[in-house]
Amino acid sequence: GLELYNLNGKRLQTIAAQDPPNNNASNAPSRFNNVAAIKCLSCQDQSKMLVIVTDRGLDQLRFYMLNDGLLEDVTSPNIPFVFNTNQSEINKQQTAYGLTATNYGDTMTALVSKR
Repeated sequence: GLELYNLNGKRLQTIAAQDPPNNNASNAPSRFNNVAAIKCLSCQDQSKMLVIVTDRGLDQLRFYMLNDGLLEDVTSPNIPFVFNTNQSEINKQQTAYGLTATNYGDTMTALVSKR
């Protein structure tokens, strides 16, 4: 899962990782790994922060907006896999792992490495 803390160490929010696809225990469960935060250039208020998380269990990137001090999941329900094409490949855990993000000119960019 994902936890949000303030700079005094107080936990503000907990976001649970997702269940395995089809609730099938033989499928890899969601496992959040690395986090990056960048200014949201596509938002009307460009001071808002977009938080990007690698989910190495599901081979996806998850996206959250930081709104009023809490994270709001804005990930598309149809988010594609990063490196794999099917669940069998994902279960071998060659998935999205390392992450960095930047605003390059007027484009938000995430760079992802494979485990």
